[in-house]
Amino acid sequence: MAYLHRQERKRRQSTNALKAAFIDLILESNDANAITVSEIADRADYNRSTFYFHYKDKQEILEDLFKDAIEGFRNAVTVTFSKVQSVNLDKVSPSTRLSFEHVENNKKLFKALHAIRKTDSLYERLEQLYIEMFTGNYHFSRRHDEPTIDQEMTVNYQIHAMIGIIKCWIQSDFKYSASYMSEQITKVHVNRPTDMIYMQT
Repeated sequence: MAYLHRQERKRRQSTNALKAAFIDLILESNDANAITVSEIADRADYNRSTFYFHYKDKQEILEDLFKDAIEGFRNAVTVTFSKVQSVNLDKVSPSTRLSFEHVENNKKLFKALHAIRKTDSLYERLEQLYIEMFTGNYHFSRRHDEPTIDQEMTVNYQIHAMIGIIKCWIQSDFKYSASYMSEQITKVHVNRPTDMIYMQT
């Protein structure tokens, strides 16, 4: 049993080192396609055989990075609703706070994935996750029910507001803290704009 734990720990250490190396290389080049397996292995201070022991190719390690990023958002929701039946959206919800903390704790990962422009990008995957999780599983209620507002539209509005704010935050190079971002998205939701005014210059 101790041997298996030691082997698992070594496996986790080497895969983490390989992923960290790939992230650094992406941030340096902004071109994941141009990075080679040899470069990833060299940066992690391993040889190519170690890389291929864990991953069959570069696409597989990239998928592992996306999995690390997306699973944090899934956990933020599931952890929140494992403890409560509903959350008050007029206050910072635990799932919102945990989501922003996940990004804040993995800044380099998210900056690297943000830089990758390809099909099934970070934001498309996050959209897919949220739609999969929220459609049919969670319901957005209102204190004063408005039957003409479509629930599907409400779900998509909430999802894309969250994704848009996360994207803006990453693009700003994490100008603000996770706590500030959680508070701001909640305040925008509660005090939504009522008019759009053309400011003539």
